[in-house]
Amino acid sequence: VERCRLLGEEVVIIDSPGIDVEADLDEWIDKHCLDSDVFVLVANAESTIMLTEKKFFHKVSERLSNPNIFILHNRWDASAGDDQQDQVKNQHKERAVAFLSSELGVCTKEEALDRIFFISAKEALQIRLQEAKGQPPNIHTEDYFNRYLEYQQFEKKLEHCLSSTAVRTKFASHTSRGKDIVTREGNMIGQLLDKAANRRVEEGNNMKELLDRLDFTERQLEMMTFEMKDKICAIVE
Repeated sequence: VERCRLLGEEVVIIDSPGIDVEADLDEWIDKHCLDSDVFVLVANAESTIMLTEKKFFHKVSERLSNPNIFILHNRWDASAGDDQQDQVKNQHKERAVAFLSSELGVCTKEEALDRIFFISAKEALQIRLQEAKGQPPNIHTEDYFNRYLEYQQFEKKLEHCLSSTAVRTKFASHTSRGKDIVTREGNMIGQLLDKAANRRVEEGNNMKELLDRLDFTERQLEMMTFEMKDKICAIVE
């Protein structure tokens, strides 16, 4: 936990068993994968994604709806300086995108491109160890810095994916409860407003009726006053 900040956020990392072991694979998926938030396929950049690896994720996607899957092409430092490096990278990228978007259907092609990385775990580990000692990295492989930047990019995307998934899984019930409370309070306030509006109309009608009665009474008193004055005058005469 002291060396990996993610582990301090209650993140649990599980390494899958040999995925070509057919006997217990289904049971293992049911036990460990159904509540997993993110899957990381660490593939060997010197070869293509194996059929057993594809089969594993096909089984996972059958049990989970739209699992979050990242594909890391590791040992990318082995092809450093190769003239055909870009061509090989594009081939890996095309196959990985097709696997995620077309075969599994877990994301679009644009989203798949953000989940494919070409890294060297060995170089990243060496750099981190040197950083922990406060020393510059002692790596002389060509383009190692670009691979390390891509590794850092993967870390950020993984952390963001974990955070957004945690919001859905860990806080979904709290969010739903909060929405229910707000909805109930909104309905109560709405009822109060309706009652207040009806009461205002009712009181307005009552006031108008009272004012009409007061006006009628004043006119009656005025007429009675004139009538009394006439009677008084008649009596005096």
